[in-house]
Amino acid sequence: MKKNFIIFLLILFLPTILAANITIKENYNSQETLIAKISGEFLQPILDENIFFYRAHVKVPMDYDVTKIQDDYYVYTILPQTNEQKNYSIRIKNIRYIQDGSSTDEEIKKDFTISNQTADFNVNPGFVVADDDFSIEIKNLKNSEIEIKSNYGEKSLKLESQKTKKINFELNDFDGEFQLLELVSDNTTYEIPFYLSGFENKKSFWDFLKPEEKKDEGAEQEEKQEQPTPQAIKKCSEMNGEICSADEECVGDFTYALDEKCCLGTCEKKQKTISWKFFGWGIIILIIIIMIVFFAKYKGTKKKFDLLNIAKKK
Repeated sequence: MKKNFIIFLLILFLPTILAANITIKENYNSQETLIAKISGEFLQPILDENIFFYRAHVKVPMDYDVTKIQDDYYVYTILPQTNEQKNYSIRIKNIRYIQDGSSTDEEIKKDFTISNQTADFNVNPGFVVADDDFSIEIKNLKNSEIEIKSNYGEKSLKLESQKTKKINFELNDFDGEFQLLELVSDNTTYEIPFYLSGFENKKSFWDFLKPEEKKDEGAEQEEKQEQPTPQAIKKCSEMNGEICSADEECVGDFTYALDEKCCLGTCEKKQKTISWKFFGWGIIILIIIIMIVFFAKYKGTKKKFDLLNIAKKK
């Protein structure tokens, strides 16, 4: 019974033990695109200046980008070329988050290796936040032609050695705001997260292999050229907006910037409300305490009753 009770407590309190974490692969190939998912209850937004890359214990420069999609953060970078396997790590510093029920700014770290084997291809960007058609640049890193397949549209692309090509995507066939776009070759696979703001306004299907067919559509083509691509999305500060903190809410218009949800109105303090999450945990903990006390008293009462019976028999 004690064993079952301990297991019950572990299952009950396991969610409070979990802290912020970085999800990446353990091993990457040379020049592969690293796409990291950062999960946790953060008290402030993760920005470019909070991300660091190390080779062993030495900080190394990387050209990377970070964004927030729904409740998680994503970072992508194209890894360097290397002739031998080396140990690297990605680290998040100077960020406050909740761990074991309390606030901390302890460094978050995840190790990985880069081998001397070259990836089939890399992608840029490694995530997409868009409100219209978008494109992804693919570079063949091999000395031979490769075939790349996608999980959307049942299309495939053959790309010549060392060639780079942009694949244009249109959004009519996507069935949700957040999805993973999969690009696969014989030896390399990417799952690219993308978030489609204003999803209900999408109207056209993406053409994977022949974007040139739309070049004769005159005014419609010119109109599409004026629309921003994911690479043209600005940071919030460049839009004269501000990023609201965790205890603030945006009053007025907002948009999605490259680094965060950008408030174009004013950020105002949220009204304090009862946290039903903590209230619910409090009720559960109270019930457990009552059960423990009752169990202890029951055992004590039973023992006392047995002693009285023995005394009477004597």
